[in-house]
Amino acid sequence: ASSLARVSFRGNAPATVGESVFTQVASGANAYVLSTATGFGSAGDTWNGLTVVEVGGSYNCVTDGTTVGSGTFTVLNSVVTASSGCTGLAIIPQGVISIASGAFNDSNITAVTIPSSVTSIGEDAFFEAHSLNSVTFASGATVESIGRRAFSETGLYAITIPSSVQSIGQGAFASSSSLELLIFDGDAPTEVGTDAFLGLDDAAAAYVAN
Repeated sequence: ASSLARVSFRGNAPATVGESVFTQVASGANAYVLSTATGFGSAGDTWNGLTVVEVGGSYNCVTDGTTVGSGTFTVLNSVVTASSGCTGLAIIPQGVISIASGAFNDSNITAVTIPSSVTSIGEDAFFEAHSLNSVTFASGATVESIGRRAFSETGLYAITIPSSVQSIGQGAFASSSSLELLIFDGDAPTEVGTDAFLGLDDAAAAYVAN
């Protein structure tokens, strides 16, 4: 599996690992592990041919263009649980699997990048983040659900919905009055809540895969 570039572990290191299990992975492949996990060594160490990357703790929000970054967000057990005074760009680390309800609610972030490991975005995750104008999903996105009001009342003007998304909650993008362009990379989600796109820009349009 020479294209395998990352492996995520949800607990401690396996007690037994067979010989040469990871010898054919891509050069520089990483093992993403919980910061509380044991048996992998320390961040930057090599474990069975994989470079250990710890996921968890406090992460800084960084400068985005002319917006000076400040504040932090917290990752616990592979979940973004909360933010504090977050302004600028929030780079969610690979290995995170979920953004919890209200994690960036009413924050001053202007942009967020979401890694391919994230599978769900919780209710009110970015609700009333009025300065948020950019959401970038990494290549190979696996996010399946976007919760109620997750991006409601933001400053988004465009967003690409990954083909992996199956559920969009009630009012998920409601009242994001600048949002005028939605690009769907795959089939229509199987579940779309009421008023998911209520109150967008009058010229809002959805572009879908041909």
